[in-house]
Amino acid sequence: MTSALTQNFTLSGADAPAGTTTSWVVPDLKASTALINLYSRPLILQAGNTRGVTEKDTGAYLQFDVKSRFGDIIDYALNLGVRYVKTEQASTGINSGQTVTVERAYEDWLPASNLVLYPKDNLILRGSIAKVMTRPSLGSLTPGGSVDGFNYRITSGNPSLNPFRATAYDASLEWYFARESIFSIALFKKDISSFPLSSSVQGTYASTGLPLSLILASSPAAGNPEARPWTIGTTINGEGGKLQGVEFAIQGPFRFLPGFWSNFGGIANLTLVDSDVDYSVQGAATNPIGSFPTLVRRVETERLFNLSKRAFNVTLYYEADKFSARASAAYRSGFLDGTSGTGNVFEGYNSSINVDASMRYRLNDNLEFSLEGVNLTDEYRDRFTDLAADRNYEYNHFGRTIMFGVRYKM
Repeated sequence: MTSALTQNFTLSGADAPAGTTTSWVVPDLKASTALINLYSRPLILQAGNTRGVTEKDTGAYLQFDVKSRFGDIIDYALNLGVRYVKTEQASTGINSGQTVTVERAYEDWLPASNLVLYPKDNLILRGSIAKVMTRPSLGSLTPGGSVDGFNYRITSGNPSLNPFRATAYDASLEWYFARESIFSIALFKKDISSFPLSSSVQGTYASTGLPLSLILASSPAAGNPEARPWTIGTTINGEGGKLQGVEFAIQGPFRFLPGFWSNFGGIANLTLVDSDVDYSVQGAATNPIGSFPTLVRRVETERLFNLSKRAFNVTLYYEADKFSARASAAYRSGFLDGTSGTGNVFEGYNSSINVDASMRYRLNDNLEFSLEGVNLTDEYRDRFTDLAADRNYEYNHFGRTIMFGVRYKM
């Protein structure tokens, strides 16, 4: 690289944490693409990204509904049922220069029951038990992927993924203490038997079984594919786990206040969740040998991916004939979203709080004006790598969004 092909970039105005690199060299795209005549080169087939999935889902269900009364004591509503689903998949990709199709089918029987008790006119007790299933995303099922010979990284799908399967238990108490008002407590638990899980490991290129032709000829790995370990990312079948939690919610207008203040109201909820899942991770090498030591694999028990232990939402609103407004704050504690193939154990995001607001004014039956603001506190998104060290990995600034609107009804 020469100075004619690069330029210096300086990050400013981002309030980056202390120690963050804020100046670095980046390519001069115009000069670099002109040098290699990039946009005039003939197109080539990317074998790893020539892939697809078809899925056929068939289902049937049987349900019984009953509404009655236990003697002269209490009213109740009950439904029982079962759903049968069959999933047929065909995943196609190119492997060793040949088109390969992986076909599979699986069936699920999903019984469910719901019971509602009405001890008083304004009090409801609910309980349910159900087996549930959610299929993996189609993108995770393709056998193809990509090979990055510059960073020694391979990503691919897995046509043998099992769906998310669990047994769900729910119970709640709902108290409708005033008009348009509710206070509720809900308990929930899930016994998770299987779920798709992102995985990243280190290994040799030969261990993947992929042909060398997938490595871009201009990349460093083309000349020496085993010069360093490859980071191999895919989605695997998780070993299951447990999840349990409680949610508190309250909402209602402030009708008990005098005059103008009675147009206000509020909504709030708090969710507390605990979960335990066993993950297979790769930690730092404890006995380094050679230039690229082998990472140590071990099992770590942690929370379920993409699940915060605490979440809180609160909204204050005002409703009148012509004017309405609301302001909301949403908090969630930190969460994990993946393992790492670089010796760092887990990656994820630290806690965040977002504040939004909106106002609407109806001039008449035909014309309405609106003003909305998203992320009013200009919250940054803080991503970390390695749960124990909490090293800064990304610091994303999305900014505020202000939207004006006019709605006219003919």
